[in-house]
Amino acid sequence: KEGTASQRSGLARARQAFGARRDDISQLRLGTLLATLPPPLGDEGRSMALLKPLASRRPETAVTRLASLLVLQVSERQRLEQAQQRGAQALRESAQALRQSEEQAGELRHKLDELKSIERSVLQREEQLHVE
Repeated sequence: KEGTASQRSGLARARQAFGARRDDISQLRLGTLLATLPPPLGDEGRSMALLKPLASRRPETAVTRLASLLVLQVSERQRLEQAQQRGAQALRESAQALRQSEEQAGELRHKLDELKSIERSVLQREEQLHVE
């Protein structure tokens, strides 16, 4: 996987650069990579920790505006992920409730069939008593 190796080495270089000189550009570069690389290389939490301080700096610069945009994108992605997880959980709960309802309906059908059988038996006995 050449892309993954390239991504991994780019991330390693960005970490090294940020460790060597903690300036806005190296912080933005590392934060951007962590925000945009797929897991396991990307790390949205670490990205936000790097980008939020840049995004909140005043006066605004190109760096702070880009950091703000990335913070918004990561926040939206996290919000959508949480909504998807809540939806998936609700779907699992609904499926479980449906299974339980189907089981209850089956049990009720069985009981109804038993009651019908008992009723038929009682009616047959009554008919036999009237015939005699």
